Amino acid sequence: MKRLLLILIFVTNLFSCGLHYDIYDFLDEYFYNFIPAKLANVDDKNPLYKYHFYRNPVYEKRVAYYAKIKKELNLDEWSKVLKLDKKVVEDILYHDKDLEVKDNEFREYLSFLRDYKKAFIDRWGFYLDKIYVNRSIIQEAKQYYQKPHSNFFKLRYAYNLARIYHFFGMYDEELKLINSLKNLKKQDSIVWEWIESLKAGALQHKGDFVNSAYLFAKVFSTHKSDKYLGYYDFKIKTDKQWQELLNKAKNDDEKLLFHFLRGMQKGNNLLSEYQEMLKIKQNSKWIDIAEYMLAQKAQYKYFNFIENAENNVDFDGNYTKHPIEFVEHFIKTLKSKRQKSDFDNYLLEYMFVLTKNNKPHYYDKNYNDLLNYIYYIKNLKSINEAEISKRLSNIKVLRDSAIKYTINKLSKLYPENSLKLYLAIACDELSYFDINRYMTIKTFKEYSALKAKKDKNLIEKLLLKGSNYHIDKDKQNLYYSLLYTGSGEFETALKYLEKVPKNMHRFGNFNPFNVYFDGNNYESREHHKPYPQKKFLETMIKVSSKKSVMDYFLRANGWYNISYFGNSPMLSIIYRRTTVIEKNIIKPELFKLNQAKKFYKKALSMTKDDEFKAKIIYQLMKVALAKSILTSKNYFKPEFERGEVFGLIHDNPQYQKLYYDLQNYKNTKYYQKIKNCAGFEYFK
Repeated sequence: MKRLLLILIFVTNLFSCGLHYDIYDFLDEYFYNFIPAKLANVDDKNPLYKYHFYRNPVYEKRVAYYAKIKKELNLDEWSKVLKLDKKVVEDILYHDKDLEVKDNEFREYLSFLRDYKKAFIDRWGFYLDKIYVNRSIIQEAKQYYQKPHSNFFKLRYAYNLARIYHFFGMYDEELKLINSLKNLKKQDSIVWEWIESLKAGALQHKGDFVNSAYLFAKVFSTHKSDKYLGYYDFKIKTDKQWQELLNKAKNDDEKLLFHFLRGMQKGNNLLSEYQEMLKIKQNSKWIDIAEYMLAQKAQYKYFNFIENAENNVDFDGNYTKHPIEFVEHFIKTLKSKRQKSDFDNYLLEYMFVLTKNNKPHYYDKNYNDLLNYIYYIKNLKSINEAEISKRLSNIKVLRDSAIKYTINKLSKLYPENSLKLYLAIACDELSYFDINRYMTIKTFKEYSALKAKKDKNLIEKLLLKGSNYHIDKDKQNLYYSLLYTGSGEFETALKYLEKVPKNMHRFGNFNPFNVYFDGNNYESREHHKPYPQKKFLETMIKVSSKKSVMDYFLRANGWYNISYFGNSPMLSIIYRRTTVIEKNIIKPELFKLNQAKKFYKKALSMTKDDEFKAKIIYQLMKVALAKSILTSKNYFKPEFERGEVFGLIHDNPQYQKLYYDLQNYKNTKYYQKIKNCAGFEYFK
């Protein structure tokens, strides 16, 4: 949706101080995943294979994913050895519950673990606890390890001792210990994975990058519980080391694995590595995974850089002039493959839909239905909800992304200021959008009708469900009372408010019929006194039937104060932002200000009191400047400096005329109070 954002200057002293606000920094990124992990034989639930996009870090997700696997495998092993329920073992090992333990070796191991935890805070490695840590833990761990134990516990003590060596940088001792564990090899345990990862890290710390990289490649390709370590810690520093590593490869698949891991390291080029991989072999597990990662990157570049061309930052945060070049190089490489897999053919069809707008022809019906649907939505120019619902119902694969892509497309096609437009925007998970700040009397009526509709189509159901916009009858009546207040239908507003429980009524923070020197009509907290919504409506109805100077002045104050620039805007709107307002808010806010202006001018024409005239003229100046702000062309600006306020005044002859009119009342007490207002500096 093309949303027009206008800076709303909202300050306590609109004229007597500098103008500033902090812009809300939000990011609208649209990303859809139409890369089928199943065709690439990749586990799509594993975040290790989700490409690490710029502004979308997944490291923590990857660590958490494997921490869960590690815990489950560990509990399975303990439960089997101790013949205890997994929940009991979890309570003892992971929650430090003091449960009765009959196994003597287990009790002794728990005693060691308590000492161990006093010395270290355990996460993926170690964090130093400066209060407890000392090298005595090394001696204690060695003593426990050297005692007679079953192989199960012996291996556990060895692992913990190796970790302690690793923490203190005693890599020679660590490697010597690990290499001495050959006699325990018959013990089938997940702990061997953790020990092997420690060994790879120790070799790396000692500068043996070739053997370390070889081991980390093994960690990545074979381990169940800490595969991510191989992904992140595979490091080769020089071309010489790279050649040595390739020479260690036992077969072509190992070479492909090395290329893949090198390509995934930050700063490296996976597409170049992929091209080298194809020189070795045309199809393999690692080629498919590399393709899967590259396809995600190409897809991301298309949706985030082609459809949203204003953003020219790539996944590493680097600026790029031609992001489509990567997509084209990827397609060219796929086309060059001599032996194309089903996955290759799908990717080519998909990329041609995106970049060439080709109608797809893929052999598998489910995937062909998906590709045809993407083509259909991509070229959608008008909305036929029944047809879209019918086509979407046939999608069997990657349905969530198809829904997401559809809703985003609809958010660009629904009529402006319509309920369905707001619901579609709110369905977008990547944007922070509150429908309430867009709601009008018209859209509330549309919402009520849509909720009551019995034969909703699929799109309507998705819009209601995805937007998570559900209000009960009391809230609906409250919102109607606010919106009718803003439109000046005070009697109708009061009828709706009387249906709302009293504990839900709104209160203004200040008296909406008072005005002060400040831009928002409150000078200090001493004026703060809650003012009931119902009382405001009753007062506006009462003064509307009277025609005295004071009645016109009170009506004008009421209108000004329920505007965004007044002291009680929440008496006439559902939701308020103090930094920006959307285009649909401008018209109702101008209406309130024009109403205020009309009644201020009525009061001014009737009064003969100079003090009162000075106050009214100053209020008219506030109205004039507020209207200038609403109609300003300074969209997306981070702040209005004082000089920019002068620019608003310069372009506002009405404000200037009012200022010179005010000079006729320089001898009033009120003028003496406001004479140092910042806006007046323009005229000096």
